Amino acid sequence: MGGNLLVSLDEELHFDDNVLLVSYNPSKGEFHFEHRTIRNNNDSKTVSESEAWSTLRLFVGYKFGIRLPESRPNKTAHPTAGNVLL
Repeated sequence: MGGNLLVSLDEELHFDDNVLLVSYNPSKGEFHFEHRTIRNNNDSKTVSESEAWSTLRLFVGYKFGIRLPESRPNKTAHPTAGNVLL
């Protein structure tokens, strides 16, 4: 099942003003990223599943000024004191 995610820095959501649309197509194994602006200076890129995290980092970094971690968080689980991984 695919889906869409719309990301905005503003509380009041506008579908075409400084938003990032992320779509997933499971049959193709692709993510589509589209940054939309009111002036139609839109950027988009379609990537494979393996390129999705690095592409998301680039889009939110350049478009929203937010730095995400280099590697995917929670990629591998590590036990903590008092917790046991099953």
